[in-house]
Amino acid sequence: MTTFCGKCSSTCEDRHHIFFGCPSISSIWLRLGVPTAASVSDDDLCSLHPPHGLDKDLWPAILLTILWRLWDARNSAIFRHERSAVTQIIARVIDDLTIWKKRFRLKKT
Repeated sequence: MTTFCGKCSSTCEDRHHIFFGCPSISSIWLRLGVPTAASVSDDDLCSLHPPHGLDKDLWPAILLTILWRLWDARNSAIFRHERSAVTQIIARVIDDLTIWKKRFRLKKT
């Protein structure tokens, strides 16, 4: 059974396409300063370098937040026919991180 991407009508909606390959998603990674995201395999996902100036200890949590918001936007488009602009998805990531900011206390050096 072939599944189609609900955003771009690609004939292959696998996890890589959903999170990295879809044209609507690749622009998000570019705006976030992670242009190499689409070329990373699932196994190497955690080794993505954080955007310049971002604490490497915070990056795994931020990366997971981004992936969650991409999944949420995809499901909103598929099941509720709600489209999210790139700026809306990024704003939701920022909102989540703002709510959780006390969880991310940096080590003082």
